[in-house]
Amino acid sequence: MTQRTKFILTFALILVQTASAGAITRTARKVGFLEFRGGYAMPQGTYQGLTEAPFIGPSDGLLEGDATDIYKDGFSAGIAYGQIYNKHWLVSLGFDYARNVVKDPILLTDGNNLYTNSFSEDRTYQRYDLTLKFLYALANLVRHTWTPFVGLGASGGFSALSIPGYQSNTELDFGLDLDFGLDVKIWALPDSRQFVTLSSVNSWNFLSTNERVSHLQIGIGIKYFFGP
Repeated sequence: MTQRTKFILTFALILVQTASAGAITRTARKVGFLEFRGGYAMPQGTYQGLTEAPFIGPSDGLLEGDATDIYKDGFSAGIAYGQIYNKHWLVSLGFDYARNVVKDPILLTDGNNLYTNSFSEDRTYQRYDLTLKFLYALANLVRHTWTPFVGLGASGGFSALSIPGYQSNTELDFGLDLDFGLDVKIWALPDSRQFVTLSSVNSWNFLSTNERVSHLQIGIGIKYFFGP
């Protein structure tokens, strides 16, 4: 084999390796996004107490009340960072906050008996969570102007019952959510490397631990997408 042939083969091998590396690099590139969200937090389910404050009934038994009889509707807010995988999967890690004022008085029933819990100070339920969400978008947002999405979210953090002038009662708890909504582009660069969506951000907390408040949340969000 002549030196010229060796040189041509070596050069061709370098080109093949470079092209392969470039293809791998292009495949590995991801579209990232930042999300800012907020919504209306409506309590759901039944509870046997507030955070670390059970409802004690006659003979030291526990009473149970519906969420709508214990908490007022409140609000939630959050921020998250994520990436798009395989054109349709949106995976994000974020922080969420929720707040509900406790009703005064709380009216609980046990059979035909009515029990009233009244407070001398206002009580506020607050929740601080780390969240991990896996959403599936029906259309590829990079190529389309809108898409519905659905997915699951896991959250965990601290719930606190705050009373002015007293130390807050806190507990560690976890929850699972069903997330659903719609993303609509409201701005984009011509090459779609950057774009912004206005989002309908909704979730139903279908599983919770301890006395964590389960919410049905209806909200809106802004997502800023950026590519390589």
